[in-house]
Amino acid sequence: MNDSPPSSVTAGGGFAFVNPLLGATYAVPLGAGVRAAFFLGGTIPIGMGGGNTPDKGLVDARSAGQAARSQMDNSLFAVNDFALIPGADVAWVGEGFTLQAEATLFQLWRVRGEKAQQEASKTNFTSGVHAGYFFVPELSVGLDVRYQRWLNAPIAIDKDTTGTRVDNWTAAIGPRFHFPLGGGVKIHPGIAYARALDKPMAAATPNYHIVQLDIPVTF
Repeated sequence: MNDSPPSSVTAGGGFAFVNPLLGATYAVPLGAGVRAAFFLGGTIPIGMGGGNTPDKGLVDARSAGQAARSQMDNSLFAVNDFALIPGADVAWVGEGFTLQAEATLFQLWRVRGEKAQQEASKTNFTSGVHAGYFFVPELSVGLDVRYQRWLNAPIAIDKDTTGTRVDNWTAAIGPRFHFPLGGGVKIHPGIAYARALDKPMAAATPNYHIVQLDIPVTF
C-alpha cells in the first residue's frame, strides 16, 4: 500500500506491505442455477507499521488503504492482529444474470503492539449484494452494495461521540472483461467506481471517491 498525500495534508504518507491472507473456498451447486460457497481464512500478522513504536508514515499508509478498500478488508491492515475469517455466499446464475449475497465475519486478536494498541480483540462484520450481467462472454457489468459494521469495535470507535464510525454503507459499479489465456487459465481485468453512501467515508472531509483496477487470474 502506497500513500502519497499532497503537501497540504498533515499525514506523512508512506509505503507499507500489509498482512497476507490465506484461505480456502468450498462451493456447492444447489440446482436451478443456485450455488452456495463457504470460505475460511486467516491473516498472517507480519504487515509493516505495527508494533509498539510504529512509523507514522506507515500508519498513515495503512489508514489510507482501509479507506481505499471501502473499509471492507480491515483485517489486512490490522498488522498487530491475527484474524480468523469465516464467510458464506449464495448466488443465482442464469440467462446472463448473476445475483449474489454474502456475509463475512472477522475475529481479530492482538499478537503484538500492546503499547500502541489498547484493545486485545475486536470483531468486524461485512456483507454485500451483487448484481451482474454478461452482455457477451467477454464483457460483464456489475453493481455491488456493501455494509460494514464493528460488532466489537476498537476503543477509538467506541469513544466516538458522533456514532458515525461504527458502520458504513458503500456501493461500486463497473465493467469486467474475461479473456482465456489457454490451458484453462483466464484473466478477468476490471475497473470500478466506488462511493460511500454515508458517514464517515462520505463526510464533508474526507469525501471519498474511489477508482479501483484489479486483474484476477483463474485456473
